[in-house]
Amino acid sequence: MVNLLICESGMGYGGSASYLYSFLSHLDRHTFHPTVLFYKRGAGPFIRKIQESDAEVEFLSSEERYTQPRHSTFPFIKHIQIIFAILKQNFIPVLRLIAMIKKGKIDLVLLNQDVIYHMPAILAAAIARVPCVVRKGGVGVHNPGKRMWKMLSSFPKVFIASSHAEYNFHTESGFPYKKMVVIFEGVDVEAFKPGQKTQALHDEFGIAPGIQLIGLISRIDEGKGHEDVIGAASIVLREFPDAVFLIVGDEDKSIMSNLLNQVKSSGLEGKVIFTGWRKDTSEILKEIDIFVHCPNTWREGMGIATLEALASAKPVVITDNWGLSDTTQHGFNGFVVPIGHRGKIADGILSLLRDRQLRMKMGANSRLRACELFDITKNIKSIEHIMLETLSFSKAP
Repeated sequence: MVNLLICESGMGYGGSASYLYSFLSHLDRHTFHPTVLFYKRGAGPFIRKIQESDAEVEFLSSEERYTQPRHSTFPFIKHIQIIFAILKQNFIPVLRLIAMIKKGKIDLVLLNQDVIYHMPAILAAAIARVPCVVRKGGVGVHNPGKRMWKMLSSFPKVFIASSHAEYNFHTESGFPYKKMVVIFEGVDVEAFKPGQKTQALHDEFGIAPGIQLIGLISRIDEGKGHEDVIGAASIVLREFPDAVFLIVGDEDKSIMSNLLNQVKSSGLEGKVIFTGWRKDTSEILKEIDIFVHCPNTWREGMGIATLEALASAKPVVITDNWGLSDTTQHGFNGFVVPIGHRGKIADGILSLLRDRQLRMKMGANSRLRACELFDITKNIKSIEHIMLETLSFSKAP
């Protein structure tokens, strides 16, 4: 039995935590005994779901969110505060993690997301002489200094990129990972098997039966491109005034305020509906006709919701953004359009709205692509193989 410590830097929201939950659900428990470590005691829905599963969950800190420290205006006191903050954020967590690794007899550390978010875990694993593997999704909007990034990347044994864009970025940037491979993210393709529409969403939001729904499922955050989809909706609704855009996801209050103003000023009230966070993603995907995901400045790892849409046999319109491009073959299961080009986003949606046969054909192709490339059961087997191989090499004399 391999004692596996999985470190998660997030707060239980978004694709990273969603993937982690699916990963744990499909991990071979006859071979691996997982303990999941969150650096902060977040309140995200996937933390609760992971806690309700049979995985052990630990929190390195009782703090419930990341806070920016306030420093004194007096230089001497400010320097002391900065030193204390560095010790608190790095040195003390490293000591706690070393104790956790020793007490739990951890054989292998798996980092969910990039090394720059996992300095304490990387240093603790190195000091405790436990091999470390990195599985990375997207970059988001964060752009840390490459010097620290490169230094940290010299410790892990293997870097698992979730997309070709991730792999190419790290290769071209000269990151000194000892071994790099591409293993796509994945979803439970059976859980998102296509089903009959029930019109439940139409009833819930007062939408007339038969009205076509365009769905976007993504955390409402900086760079996720919601404003571009709303801009494209203005164009689409000129030709299809009865269509409705459903935007599903957690809400950043400041960004949400801007989006609501955009909807109001564009005269799209009642045509663009924000549903908030939903637990019934699989049911929503059965109801919608077209899936869109068009991040702009946010560099998307692959987009779990997009993979779920493929598994649900939905035609998609996406932007040519980072690893998201791996999900869609242009003209086969959807349309890949330039980042930030609202007209092209609208063109892709309009092409699908005009042609039911095209929607059906591309939707079927999405399902085929999901089963072939993004079946999490198959992809996790590849990660398990990498972890066992890493452990075997580490123990070799």
